[in-house]
Amino acid sequence: MPEEQDNQIERREPGGISRRSEAARRGSDAAGFVRGLANRRTESVLPSSVPTDITYGFSLKWGTEGDGDGEFAYTGVNGIAVASDGSVYVADMDNNRVQEFTSDGVFVTKWGTQGSGDGEFEGPKDVTVAPDGSIYVADTYNHRIQKFSPVLNR
Repeated sequence: MPEEQDNQIERREPGGISRRSEAARRGSDAAGFVRGLANRRTESVLPSSVPTDITYGFSLKWGTEGDGDGEFAYTGVNGIAVASDGSVYVADMDNNRVQEFTSDGVFVTKWGTQGSGDGEFEGPKDVTVAPDGSIYVADTYNHRIQKFSPVLNR
């Protein structure tokens, strides 16, 4: 067997990868391993057309602690997604719901209650928006993904 080095990823047949490092042999968590990889300095060369002198200043914030419209559970926001129209969707884990806001932070709607039925959540941890406008929610403690399709209300 070749000499093992820290933080080494190797391909294993058939079709798998494994992590070989001293940390892995000691049973450290994967998050720590990934943090270690992310902290390594890498050099990248950007095309000359990509601006490199952009900085960002504070623009806007919204939300407070609570369980009302536009409020978030004491544990805070877990996941957000922005749709192509600028709508912002927030997974509010401990309030067991998803909230929608405009890009200016104005509350639009919410859905979900605690439970295991369709449209109910046990700790929604993340949310994403598909190109067709469908919203996928990681329903953590129900061990599932739920998909919500846009419905035109008239």
